[in-house]
This record gives sequence, structure tokens and C-alpha cells, in this order.
Amino acid sequence: MERNYVMTIKYPTPEQFMAALGKTHDSPEVKFVFEAMGVTWSDVKKFSKDLETRIYQSNELGFGFTFEDEGKIYEKPYHDIGDGPFIMTDCAFWGFNDETEVYLGSLFKDLQFSESLKGAEKKLGPATQFREGATRPYIWKINDKVRLTIHWPKPDKAGVVTYWLITPAM
Repeated sequence: MERNYVMTIKYPTPEQFMAALGKTHDSPEVKFVFEAMGVTWSDVKKFSKDLETRIYQSNELGFGFTFEDEGKIYEKPYHDIGDGPFIMTDCAFWGFNDETEVYLGSLFKDLQFSESLKGAEKKLGPATQFREGATRPYIWKINDKVRLTIHWPKPDKAGVVTYWLITPAM
């Protein structure tokens, strides 16, 4: 895939992305990430016919975000699902795959898409959870708010690194 755009990006740090998790789409933390990455809320689209989920994906820059209606996350009574506000629930960064460019910003603990599981474990410690057969089977709990997953479609070629909000239902 060829990058054919002119845009200067000052990539947010992994900590700035993680700080945006759990925040509303109009919060200062999310607005900071959006501005740095050249995204606006109007770029974020409904996920199919799903009223509660909004997504943004940039194949050219190798990243994406998911937002969920706060009523879905926190089970708010008397809340009309789909009216928002919408909470950032994950930030995904693509490495080796055929559909997107490789994300060029830094990853947590200086992870590299070319690292093996052993290399990731040297930086992150052993995975806190493994889900056999899952798309993103290796999970690390970073703190009480964030977990990180990595998918390796091939050894030493991570396909995606994702930061996830740990929600009350998890």
C-alpha cells in the first residue's frame, strides 16, 4: 500500500491514547488525540446499523478507534441508546497486514510490530490472559483501566496492537 498524502502528524504518546480511553468524544483527552491525528467527530461513523457503536479507521495511517454509547457501557437507566455521549473504548494500531499501512507512532513500552511474543513479554511481562482461538489471544492488563492485546498472524510480525478500556462488564 502506498502512502500518497501530505500531512504532518505529531503522534500522541501511548499514554495520551490510553488517557482518552473511557472519555467522551468531546472530552479534552479525545479532542487532543483527534487533533493530533487529523480526525474530527464527523469522521467517526456508525458501525453498520448499530446505534450504540461508532468507529473510525484510517487504513492510510494504520490506526482506528471505537466509541460506544455510554448507556451501553454503564447501563444507565432512562438513557436512549444512540444519543450519546460516546465513550472511547479502544485504539487499534495496525502492523503487518494486507489492508492497511503500518502505524508509525510509538507503542506502549516501545513495542515493535516486528517483535515476537518473547520480545513483547520481555517488555510487558507474561501475558495476564490467553484466549485460545481468539483473534487477539494475548492480553496484558496495563492498569485498572486499560488492557493491551496483540495479534501475531505470523511469528515476529504483529498484525495489530490494541489498547482497550476495561469496562464494568469485563
